[in-house]
Amino acid sequence: MRLSREKIVRMSHLIVERVAGFDSVEFVEDRNTVRLEIVKILQDLLRELRERSEIFPAESVFKEAFDGAPAHASVGELGVRP
Repeated sequence: MRLSREKIVRMSHLIVERVAGFDSVEFVEDRNTVRLEIVKILQDLLRELRERSEIFPAESVFKEAFDGAPAHASVGELGVRP
């Protein structure tokens, strides 16, 4: 899966905005620092999926990464390590 840096950055903004909307969430770091870490995590995850797809067919990588995960699954439930 290939996403442009612009799309990844936009996703990071949306994630931070959404999380900031929860009353139970308080940022320890400033939002930009959190957003930049999200960008790094997304880039690392996509890089890992690309590397796997070079070894295994794309369908099996996608299935392994997301099969059985509910649409609202958290990052932890998907097996992603921050």
